[in-house]
Amino acid sequence: AEFSYEPLIVSIGSAITFFTVITPEKKNRKIYQRDQASCFYGKIANDYDKRNTQFLKESHINTVKHLKRAIDGLEHASILDLGGGTGINVAAHFFSRKNVTWNYVDATPEMKTAFEKNVVMADFNHTAMTCDLDEFMRSCEEQFDAIVVSFVLTSLPYPFDLKKAASLLKPNGS
Repeated sequence: AEFSYEPLIVSIGSAITFFTVITPEKKNRKIYQRDQASCFYGKIANDYDKRNTQFLKESHINTVKHLKRAIDGLEHASILDLGGGTGINVAAHFFSRKNVTWNYVDATPEMKTAFEKNVVMADFNHTAMTCDLDEFMRSCEEQFDAIVVSFVLTSLPYPFDLKKAASLLKPNGS
């Protein structure tokens, strides 16, 4: 059998997360409402990737698999990433693909800054902007081969306009 450190690393990470949750710090904790999500993510942007659980990582890997299938065979792929966070969880899997243009939109300036730091050495073309996702979709006139909306829906202070998002897809887009 092949030995791997991954189960050990996951177990240690889970234990640390568990003890952090059951031993709350004595600090005053601010409760953020949904309409303050951008402020919350701005506060945690520097540590965002360290906080992800195994479940989130597995979900991101599934997103990457579906996205790779969606653009497989395209000479050039244009991807819209709505609420892309730091880019480490999904976009990073496409950094070496010169035929990909990654169009990043996030409502949080600190997340955009983290994304820009993470893509400095990427081979793919990319754009990055800070904008409310609903506002972006209403004003966008481009169409994309694929759209990624990964773990951002629960942070939006309004219902996500799925029909508008679908209208931003090219024919046969995903």
